Amino acid sequence: MSNPPPPKLTMKYMREQSQFTRAAIARYARLSEETMRKMEEGQPVSRESAQKALNAFNRLFNTSYSLEQIDVALLD
Repeated sequence: MSNPPPPKLTMKYMREQSQFTRAAIARYARLSEETMRKMEEGQPVSRESAQKALNAFNRLFNTSYSLEQIDVALLD
């Protein structure tokens, strides 16, 4: 049985609910695995990187999440 979703979705939660590794999502999003790790650990990343990762999730899972719906730390 899977865990219930957090109040706001996280990149880590979305990835863990899939069959994909962090490295696979990073490649698909054209990001480094280090950037994906930072997002999953709550470290700030650029808005552009967060959007690339989210776009990858949306394409892979046929969803339409926006950054406002995802708990991701963004650089100023």
